[in-house]
Amino acid sequence: MTNKELIKRIRSVITQQQLLAAQQKVVVGVSGGTDSLALLHLLREIDLQLSLTAVYVNHGLRPLEIPGEIALVEKQAAEIHAQFFSIAVDVKTYQRVNKTSPEEAARILRYDALKTIAQQIGATTIAIAHTANDQVEEFLLRMLRGSGGGGLSGMNMRRGSIVRPLLSTRKDELLNYLNNKGVSHCEDSSNKERIYLRNRVRLDLIPQLKEYNPSIDQTILNISDVLRVEDDYLNTIVDDFYQNVITTEEGEKSTISIDCAELSAVHKAIQRRVLEKVCWQMDCPPSFQNIESIYHMSQRGKNGKILQLANGLRVEKRNSCIFFNHPFGKIATRTKCIKTVHITRVIDGPGLYSFPEINRELLLEQREHSSGMVDSGKRVDSATFSFPLIVRSHRPGDRFFPLGAPGSKKVGRYLTDKKIHGGDKAYFPLLTEGTTNRKETTNTQEGKKEKIIAILGLTIDSAHQVTAETDGHLRILWRPLTETV
Repeated sequence: MTNKELIKRIRSVITQQQLLAAQQKVVVGVSGGTDSLALLHLLREIDLQLSLTAVYVNHGLRPLEIPGEIALVEKQAAEIHAQFFSIAVDVKTYQRVNKTSPEEAARILRYDALKTIAQQIGATTIAIAHTANDQVEEFLLRMLRGSGGGGLSGMNMRRGSIVRPLLSTRKDELLNYLNNKGVSHCEDSSNKERIYLRNRVRLDLIPQLKEYNPSIDQTILNISDVLRVEDDYLNTIVDDFYQNVITTEEGEKSTISIDCAELSAVHKAIQRRVLEKVCWQMDCPPSFQNIESIYHMSQRGKNGKILQLANGLRVEKRNSCIFFNHPFGKIATRTKCIKTVHITRVIDGPGLYSFPEINRELLLEQREHSSGMVDSGKRVDSATFSFPLIVRSHRPGDRFFPLGAPGSKKVGRYLTDKKIHGGDKAYFPLLTEGTTNRKETTNTQEGKKEKIIAILGLTIDSAHQVTAETDGHLRILWRPLTETV
């Protein structure tokens, strides 16, 4: 294929897919390699009079090669009258803090950097040089990781502000284009390191697959194309159904709920996609097993069953609905089914106490009374009890006098009225004055009544409220372990 033919084809792809408009400001990610340099030059030659800005993202991983790459990209940008920026990112620190692979850390920071430059110059589009070869590699990577049909459909030419004009173009065509123009390029030494899975797929797996099918690249691209069209169609159906079947409750902690009966009325393929979409909406990329677990919960799970997914996403079945929320924020947790947690802990005096089994901590601070102070539900009169205290899970029969209520109430009923159900009740234990002996800590018919001071995180017993006559008070703070005052 001649350069003129390639330019014409790329121009046609951009027009048909509506990737770019004439005279548009475009940020181009340029590493100095074959693909990205070819993209930069092709965007100049397609005659759309684009305002181009070439951006080199310095990952800091190959210090000996970086200066040469920056110089080359800056030189090529100047030759076609494009702006140039070089921006450094700290991949190693991000990887260590967020516990990701170096490839994932670099990818996230690279896109963040490109979006930052786009915002600075007022560009609404970022062009990335992914090719047909990259699409094949991505298909195999996602298959190895267990992706569904949506994932195997591959990368899209447009996703939000990101466009990929070269996604149907092979790398050898781009290399030929640069050679014909006399444009040199850099070779990234890390592309040959087999410690990266993508490199092993490209260097080892694909050549082996070609022994069985010499046209495996095109076969995979054909499969991806079929799946992409089908995925678009199914997403249209899912989007319509999604709006009708979910209920969103906005607030301090957003919740999405789905009626199990309504969900069961459609095909399993649609159910899976709805559940997947909810997980993505709640910032939790789901695995196949996650979706299957939620699906089985919706079909046969008992009310009260809970699943804990990544990023702190809680999925619970109650009242024949599935509820999704982050009760304690978006924290890293292991995927598992949560069982009821029973707590019994002696509190010897004021201080900080950790409860890692429920990701909570208790801070008790003894303070002097301030004139005119009113009770907020987080302070109790120190004269109404004495240490040691007990933090324990609530039990059937527990009864207290909620602050502001006209009379007594069962703790279980109070929690239900506050819409705290099932396993979530474990996150609101009691603070009591008493003993750890079970027979003595419950309000039994034997007449030995325990003092319930507070339901941690919710309210106090009115017998312990701070009044104008209070000489000293205890401040109670019940919070996630990751939170600070």
